[in-house]
Amino acid sequence: DYLAAIQQSTAVNIRELTNALKTLINNPEQRHQMGQTAKERAKSVFDWVKIIPAYEELWSELDKRRNSEKPQQLTQRKQNFHPSHLDPFSLFMEFPTSELSRTDHIHLEVKNWDEIIKLLKLKICLVYPESLLNFEGISQLILKLEEYPCQTVKNILDSMPRTNEKKILRTIVWLIKIGVCSHNG
Repeated sequence: DYLAAIQQSTAVNIRELTNALKTLINNPEQRHQMGQTAKERAKSVFDWVKIIPAYEELWSELDKRRNSEKPQQLTQRKQNFHPSHLDPFSLFMEFPTSELSRTDHIHLEVKNWDEIIKLLKLKICLVYPESLLNFEGISQLILKLEEYPCQTVKNILDSMPRTNEKKILRTIVWLIKIGVCSHNG
């Protein structure tokens, strides 16, 4: 469930991926250049001479943080996930190329409710429902997109003021992932 929560709300722009793969497939020189660049980066970033000092710096910073926090601050932090696991959305938030922003436009791609329901029911699509809107919230979101098939994330958030913003954002990305919606950044 832990990693399923994050993968479920991670989407890939299929059009951009397809175009990038076509470019690489048709351009052996670019593939070779990218390989060389990757080798050089691996040597310059991941060599032990670089890694050990980075770890030492990290340990020092963590010691400073631990020593500066008051005991009550440590216990007052809200845990959204099991205490033995960090929140994967916070843990991996630096990984994506880009995050959904308030200015991104969301487009409703699938307008047939029977198709939408089929996609929503796919077991592989809904692994960790607790991190998303409930079915009623998902339906409300899709109805808002039916009304205006291309909206900014901000407009969607503003139209659902009493709903958990993080769940709305995760649900939008999930709908992009399963093909119900698409987005332009």
